[in-house]
Amino acid sequence: MILQLYIIEKLIRNYSKPELFGKSLRVLVFDLAYLGDMLMSSFIYRELKIHLPNAQIEALVYPLATKVVSNNPYVDKIHTIPEKNKLKQVISALRLRRNRYDVIINLFTGLWGNFLIWLIHGKYRIGYNYRHRGCFHNVRIPISVRTVRSKYRPDECAELLESAFGWRISDRSPIFPVSEEAKL
Repeated sequence: MILQLYIIEKLIRNYSKPELFGKSLRVLVFDLAYLGDMLMSSFIYRELKIHLPNAQIEALVYPLATKVVSNNPYVDKIHTIPEKNKLKQVISALRLRRNRYDVIINLFTGLWGNFLIWLIHGKYRIGYNYRHRGCFHNVRIPISVRTVRSKYRPDECAELLESAFGWRISDRSPIFPVSEEAKL
């Protein structure tokens, strides 16, 4: 299987960094995680807004996660994808293709998610490349160990953006706004 992934990797052009020139961008964050992981990576949306102020920042999540992401003030739009049904996931990905994203950021290393991002077909598809599983990305950040086994979630997400864009991210605090109702 690694040979097939290697061949796919060689067929898809690889960019060292995305070329984003101050225009209005559409950015999709592919964040199919459990709620705790999503909370820990929530600062990613803030950093994208800081560094790409004209961008529309969108999230692709499982339906259960919409409540967590909808409270993040840096997320402009939320899309959902079915959690279990792979055929429905492919259909959802193909529907998102119409949005013509400039940048898609994958916070995970799984091959299936990388394939779905390729189907969505953003101009720049950014993600980790573990054992050629990032072959469908065109901005590949090499790593030797799968992210879920190697690092603290906020650090791995920050390092992905830092490596892809050359940014420095010092504030890795989660975005967890609490409504006035809940404070009582």
